[in-house]
Amino acid sequence: MQVFRMQAIWTSWKRRSIISGKTALCILATFLVGVSVVWATLNISSEPQYGDTPEYWKLSHTLQVDTWRTVGYPLVLKVDQLIFSKNLEHAALYILQLAISLGCAYYFFRTLSIFLPSSKRASLLMAILLVSIPVVAHFNFAVLTDSLANSLFILVMSATLRLMVSKATVQTGAIAIGGLIAMGLIREDRLLASAVIIGIVLVWALFRHNKALALMMVLLFVVSISVAIINKSTQTADLGRPQMSLTFTLFDRTVRGRLWKLMPKMPRTIQQRITPQMAQEWDQHQNYWATINTVLDDSAGRSAMKQAVKVAIKNNALSIVGNLTSTFFAYIATPFSYAKESLYHPNNPGSYWTYWTNSRMAQAQPRITHMYQNIFWILFFSTLLFLVWHIKAAFLIIRRYQNLMIFWLVVVLVTAAMHTLQSSIGFHIRYALPIFSIESGMLIYIVFHIRQSKDPLV
Repeated sequence: MQVFRMQAIWTSWKRRSIISGKTALCILATFLVGVSVVWATLNISSEPQYGDTPEYWKLSHTLQVDTWRTVGYPLVLKVDQLIFSKNLEHAALYILQLAISLGCAYYFFRTLSIFLPSSKRASLLMAILLVSIPVVAHFNFAVLTDSLANSLFILVMSATLRLMVSKATVQTGAIAIGGLIAMGLIREDRLLASAVIIGIVLVWALFRHNKALALMMVLLFVVSISVAIINKSTQTADLGRPQMSLTFTLFDRTVRGRLWKLMPKMPRTIQQRITPQMAQEWDQHQNYWATINTVLDDSAGRSAMKQAVKVAIKNNALSIVGNLTSTFFAYIATPFSYAKESLYHPNNPGSYWTYWTNSRMAQAQPRITHMYQNIFWILFFSTLLFLVWHIKAAFLIIRRYQNLMIFWLVVVLVTAAMHTLQSSIGFHIRYALPIFSIESGMLIYIVFHIRQSKDPLV
């Protein structure tokens, strides 16, 4: 009798702790959203000083791009300038990016509700919270491709998941195709990641003998190829920059950081064209890569780069694998990597890109930005503590809906692998924005579904 009594007391206390814990999180979340509105209002006409931004404005006047850019975002800016005056063009662009971000986040949460039911109102509130996270809000208020590419990537992946788990509809297919086209015209790396994931889903559909899904994935794959062809056909301008190539990507990923030490072993072409000072400069500063690429941008240079890759792998295989592995896991754990670099190693050279992003975020309104970020970190770590306290409930949700979790894990792994392989810069929150958004969204949704009342999950 005493045992049952103690169990009843424990269960009652546990439920009260969930209610009080979620109430505290709701208060913090509401405060974060309120501060985000103030921050957005104060930044509605400011322009974060990224190096890419002036180029996008310039390209919007000509719509002539080379292999470094796609035509989609300059076209968005051109339409923005045609419709709105100089005083309103930033505000109009930011409101558009914010609206698309909110709409795609809402679609993401409505897709999750197929598995774990939630009302439209709850989905909207969770979407508002997700776009109120400082780093997400920052890119919505910047003249960069990251906001639209991130939002549309989440939209396409959510539509793909819907096609996998429910009967395909014309609306879902149209959203997937339209989102894929818009996203691909804005960012090629997101198009590539989507194509890989679509290919994986196609293989899964064939394995499960799901002909309807397989046909839809074939259609999406064809759309991806078509958009890539369109991008290639528009990248005809000669802006005095070397073309992007797979050869240089491999050279950059294996040789950079080791070139100066390996110079005596490098092919003669590289020794003749790259001085020791240039090698040191590139080893230490990734932005110097264009100079290195330019001096090797011919058939002899490309052949030398291929030989150099072999030399680097032969002499530094363990170092290369270790660097790839650490970068890959940093991307997989994006929220934690971003937290570590923002809070614990903000001045570390390895955290340069996070420092740069955060400094651009705080550029116009440093005081309120720092308060905004601090509120988010308090909410983030409070949420983690809540999950640790209710780890059993969180684990049971993950196990019960493991197919949902596996799909988004595949999306995260593919995105992380792609950005790990494509550049030697290491972890970069701009490239990791889709992973950050997806993992933050899943975190919000799991916390929301840890029940406040009688439920076998608690």
